[in-house]
Amino acid sequence: MNKKYLYLGLILFFALISCNNNKHESGIPVASIYQKHLFKNEIQKIIPDNASEQDSTLIANKYIKQWIIKQLLLHKAESNLNTEEKDIQKLIEAYRASILTHRYIEKLIDQKLEIKHTDDTLKEYYNKYKSNFILSYDIVKGMYIKIPANAPGIKRIELIYNSNNEKEKEELKNYCLLNATNYDKFDSKWIDLNTILSHLPHEDKNLRKNLKKYKHIKVKDEEYIYFVKIIDFQAKLTQAPFEYIKNDIIQIFNNKMRINFENKLEKDLYKEAEEKNIFKRY
Repeated sequence: MNKKYLYLGLILFFALISCNNNKHESGIPVASIYQKHLFKNEIQKIIPDNASEQDSTLIANKYIKQWIIKQLLLHKAESNLNTEEKDIQKLIEAYRASILTHRYIEKLIDQKLEIKHTDDTLKEYYNKYKSNFILSYDIVKGMYIKIPANAPGIKRIELIYNSNNEKEKEELKNYCLLNATNYDKFDSKWIDLNTILSHLPHEDKNLRKNLKKYKHIKVKDEEYIYFVKIIDFQAKLTQAPFEYIKNDIIQIFNNKMRINFENKLEKDLYKEAEEKNIFKRY
C-alpha cells in the first residue's frame, strides 16, 4: 500500500474513533478521557470465552491502554491541526471511492476475465525477450540431506547418495524417511544455490567451487552430516530456464490483461453514459 492510502487510512481510522465515541452508550465505564468513555461491554467482546482470569486481565489491560493512547493521539491531532487540515471529509470520500471501485473491478475480473495461457504463447514471449530473463544467481536441481552424526548406516549412505541406480535411490529414500533430519529432493525444480549453501554448516569459496565441479559434496559439523547432490546447474548471468521463470511470465501476461480489461471497462462505461445522457459537460 502506498503512502497516500496509508495516510488516508489513518485519517479515516481517527474519524471513525471520533464518530464511535460520540455515540451514546450505556454500561459500566472502565476508562474515560476528554469526555469519552470506554465501557465494560466493549472489553468483554474481545476476550475469548475460554480465557483464564489471568489472561483476561492481561487482554483487558492491554486493550484499555491502547484505547487511551488512541484517544491521546486523536486529541493531539485535533489540538494541533488547523481547520483546513482537520477537514477530512473529502479525503474520506476519496478513500471510500477508491476502495469501492477497486472491489468492483476485482469482482468483474473474477466474473468475466478468463485468464488462460498456453505454453506455446508463454514460450514465444520467453524467446522474444530472452535478454530480460538473465539469472542474477546460480540455480540448481538436486538433493539435500541432513542426517544426525550418530545415525546408523552412515557409511552406506556415503556410498549410495550420489548413485543413479534406481534400487539404491529407493534405498536412500527409505533410509532418509526414517533417519534424516531433512530430506529435500528438488530434482524436478530449480532453486537458488545460495539456499542450499545456507543450510550447510559453513560457507566458503571451496565449498561452492567443489559443488560446481564435482556435483556432490559431503560436509559435517559436531552434530550432523550433510550430503548435497547436484543434478543440473545453471550459472548466474546466463539465461534463466523457461520453467524457472514461467510463473513470472504468466504474471506479466495477467497484469497486461488486467490493465487492458480496466481500460476497456472505463471506455465502455463512459460511452454508455454518454449515449444515455447520464452526464453533462459544460
